Amino acid sequence: HRAVKDDIVEDRALGSLAKKSGLNICIAQAPDSVSAEWAPGFRSNLKAMQRVIAPSINRRVGLGSAFSFALTALFFIPLLLITLSLSGLTQTLTPINTIGAFLGVSSLVLVAALSVRSAQRIGSNPLYSLLFILPEAVFSYALWSSIHKVLRGKPIVWRNRAYVYTRRAN
Repeated sequence: HRAVKDDIVEDRALGSLAKKSGLNICIAQAPDSVSAEWAPGFRSNLKAMQRVIAPSINRRVGLGSAFSFALTALFFIPLLLITLSLSGLTQTLTPINTIGAFLGVSSLVLVAALSVRSAQRIGSNPLYSLLFILPEAVFSYALWSSIHKVLRGKPIVWRNRAYVYTRRAN
């Protein structure tokens, strides 16, 4: 692990090093045999997400920002549509308000159904998945705070190590 200790995404760097050294790499699924805790607690999870997101931005902070904006919009447009449409519906019933409310509610129902289905597939309690808006907000925050740290050259501290992401020129 010493050879990759300074890489932000150590797993990937270790895999690349092993592959270059001629070792065979495979992925195995052993849910009853192996377990690991990625990041215990909320704050640690947030820092872990930032640590993974920052190198993904790499040389293209503008593209990372555009992706973050699009994803944040996709997360919250249904709620915005419902809010605006319902406030309009209380005043006057117009086709635009009705369509907006329908699209907002339909989007939320679809996301909720997919979240419940995903929870069932991984053996999680489906009721937890109905709170999908909370992780969406946390993930949006992790995206934007990662971009901020990359632009400012601020370290991401995770597991008592400071990962400093430096922007490279195109």
